[in-house]
Amino acid sequence: QFSAEQTPVVYQINPSSGTPGNLIKINGKTIAGRYETLDFDVDYIDGPAVLTSGDGWISLCSFADRRAGSTYPLQVKDGLGTLQCRVEGNHIGSHNVSFSVFNKGKSAVHKGAWLISAKQELFLYQTHPEIFSVFPAGGSLAGGTDLTVTGDFFEEPVQVTAAGVPCKVKHVSPREIRCTTEPVGEGRRLGAPQPGNRGLLFEVWDDASDLTEAGPGYRWQFVPNASSPVRFLSGAKKSFSSRLRGFFVAPQTNNYTFWIQADGQASLYLSLSQDPNQKVRIASLPAGNSEWSENWVKNWSELWQPKSQKFELTAGSRYYLEALHHAKTPSKGMRVGVQIHNTWLDPRVVNNYYTERHEIWARALHLPEMQMLTVSGTGYFSISWNNTLRMIPTNATAHQVQAAIEELLSVGCETEPTSAKILFHCGFEKEDLKNIITTGQIVSGTEPFCGRFSIHRPSQLVKTSSSTLPRYDLTKYTHVCFAHKGHMSNILHLSVSYTNVSSCPVRRNLTCQWDFNETDSKSWTFTCTNLWKRCVNLSVLLQDLPVNSPVSVHQIDLQSPVLQKETPGSFYLDELIISDRAVIVFQRDPKPPQPGGRIIEAVSVVGSPPSYNVSWTVSGCGASLPLLSPSSPSVPGAGCQLGSAAENKSLSIQRLQKSSPPLGGTFHIHLANTVIPGVSVHTSAHQLRRLLQDNVDNFTAPFFNTSDFTVTRDSSSCYESVWTLTWNKTAGDLPNVISVSAENLTGLKPAVATRVVYDGGVFIGPIFGDMLATLHNQTQVVVMVNDVLANCSGSCSFQFSQELTPIVRDVEYSSGGGPQATVVLRGAGLGEEPAALRVEVNNRSCPVTALDQTRAVCQVPRLPVGTYPVTLMVTPHGFALRATTTGQGIFLTVQPALGAVEPPSTSEIG
Repeated sequence: QFSAEQTPVVYQINPSSGTPGNLIKINGKTIAGRYETLDFDVDYIDGPAVLTSGDGWISLCSFADRRAGSTYPLQVKDGLGTLQCRVEGNHIGSHNVSFSVFNKGKSAVHKGAWLISAKQELFLYQTHPEIFSVFPAGGSLAGGTDLTVTGDFFEEPVQVTAAGVPCKVKHVSPREIRCTTEPVGEGRRLGAPQPGNRGLLFEVWDDASDLTEAGPGYRWQFVPNASSPVRFLSGAKKSFSSRLRGFFVAPQTNNYTFWIQADGQASLYLSLSQDPNQKVRIASLPAGNSEWSENWVKNWSELWQPKSQKFELTAGSRYYLEALHHAKTPSKGMRVGVQIHNTWLDPRVVNNYYTERHEIWARALHLPEMQMLTVSGTGYFSISWNNTLRMIPTNATAHQVQAAIEELLSVGCETEPTSAKILFHCGFEKEDLKNIITTGQIVSGTEPFCGRFSIHRPSQLVKTSSSTLPRYDLTKYTHVCFAHKGHMSNILHLSVSYTNVSSCPVRRNLTCQWDFNETDSKSWTFTCTNLWKRCVNLSVLLQDLPVNSPVSVHQIDLQSPVLQKETPGSFYLDELIISDRAVIVFQRDPKPPQPGGRIIEAVSVVGSPPSYNVSWTVSGCGASLPLLSPSSPSVPGAGCQLGSAAENKSLSIQRLQKSSPPLGGTFHIHLANTVIPGVSVHTSAHQLRRLLQDNVDNFTAPFFNTSDFTVTRDSSSCYESVWTLTWNKTAGDLPNVISVSAENLTGLKPAVATRVVYDGGVFIGPIFGDMLATLHNQTQVVVMVNDVLANCSGSCSFQFSQELTPIVRDVEYSSGGGPQATVVLRGAGLGEEPAALRVEVNNRSCPVTALDQTRAVCQVPRLPVGTYPVTLMVTPHGFALRATTTGQGIFLTVQPALGAVEPPSTSEIG
């Protein structure tokens, strides 16, 4: 029986490119933890690994370290690990990598592991040639320079260019290429910067004051892909600026979208030529984002532009690309990605395919309620809520006033028994818990169990990590407790590891039930569950667990991380605790009544004594009530009561701003030949999908009537409605088939618009080296073997030079009575060694008889009247150019000459 569980899998190859002979690491599900053995009942890595290129070439990757006389280290834990091998052979290309496990078979490739080459090949490891040097370093503008390129792993087919000009290959061996340059021609750009071989230039400065080579702390290196090298950005915490520069080499004539991702402020620039002076900013980040699409798919505002517009670029052309990054060390740096829109690839083949995704959004400005509090005198004034009092000095800062109000709004709690050993306690009062709970949304719009915040719909309870919550022993901390309300599943998914009776490390995924049944309660319930009894003791998967052996917890999930099929309802969690016994968390004070029965979501205080501006937002869509009111008379439900114990006391409250009204009304939807009027801002996703399908025209029918077309309503607050249109299986870049306009919208400055979140296409991030070219101040020799760009590890400069170009200004022809004629060429840079000068007239050799730097004389057989091409070549520089700009090439003109007339006279009759 074929089994996915019994199939080895490759997850990643590191590095992803290099020369043959390099050491690579294969990360994946190895199953086995050893190399070949004589025990045929044990799983082992049945080497060597195999590299297979698209043209069918097979190379081996040896696990044997021949220098050390042993095998390379193998690291495996719980069936996952890293193999190391050295690539053998000399083939250049894009390769799949596989290994075999005895008794199991050949490895498969994880769908997310595939990389995409410039030729749109799927691969895991790309081998490329290496260039060490180029000789000579300069030559004639007219071409004819014989170049010698030294390096390694050269083979046919090979292409060589110098300054973008083809160099005709005469000889290829594994370590040397000899070729002859062709003329530069008119319009060729020879000024800086110039594109080179694969990769980009990476530069770093200690600050942003001077981004030149003379700037503080300047250092640089070439990088293989469009990403920062991590080691450059490590070390003590300090500010820095970094830049990636070079050229994007368009692999095909296609539409491209560029992306940028960084952990600090960053900008991306592109020029539609090689000239950096024509660059424009195409994407930018006001702050760091941890993922490519963060603050783009969700929580988007116009400040966040991680992606560019679409550009139609021409195959083989080089476009100047620059990315600038400002952050603090240690930093993960920045990355630049590209999306290719017209491709044979689709979501069934690779994970990194973005299907078409559009948004319709309607918004109105949301202004909070605002009051001005003015306090005079010395001493204290009080703020009270529900018989709870806070005394605040009259010279308090705005932060102190805000903290006092927030404390009054918080629900106070206590935990018992105090003797319990608590490993972890999270009340979700801070939003810096992403490494512990990576899913769900921390909210304040619903009444919390404790404090002011709870978390909405997390799929995960705990995710351990070395920096936040390390893996812990379940035998010591047996209980997990939390408060919950709403509809949630009674199923728990627990990931644990232990050492079994055979002393082998084992990792298990357990599924167990909580101590409570499914609930749909509107009130909070606090529950504790003994994971040791409910999950470990009852599981048949842990029968090989030794007695009194520790069990490490990796992760606790509410939703299966493997299946991802469960659809949790709307529920909230609060006060998550991991302890050695059951505990109880109870509310110390009755929850305070909120103004008008609505939750205060956020409070902000700005200003300084004696005046403070207090603003707040509340849940719900109705008009908000004043937060602050005088202490007498007491108005039930009116919010905070103010009193004063100050000398010469004076308290005043002034309402500065009412909260803005919610969004309402209708808008138009425009299709190619149809207008849909009266679409409500409160339309559901199902209604909008039906509305679009009922009003299709000939142009939009193929897009809206497909089975994979879905509409979801991703935001439906009082001030915003967002609908997302997606095509989950349809590949390709779809046209923009929909637009909207306002009809009868209500609210403060209401607006409606559409946005393209993704154009369909495959995403490559960071951009791989074979689509990039390094940046240089001098023109470069570029080598491509088997359509794979080389890497230059030495000097690859070659300059077409006016100084090295022989010049011919004049050509004279003279003939005497004999069969030979004399040709005299005058110019500059003709050399002084006759053996280094070759002259041809009408494609026939013209042996040189005299020579200096400005004059050459040669002889050819007499020529009839006419115009003949002349070539002059000076070794090693190359061919000569004509001095004048008119006409093409150098030519010799033989004109008729009148030598004599006989007889000198004759009769008049004739």
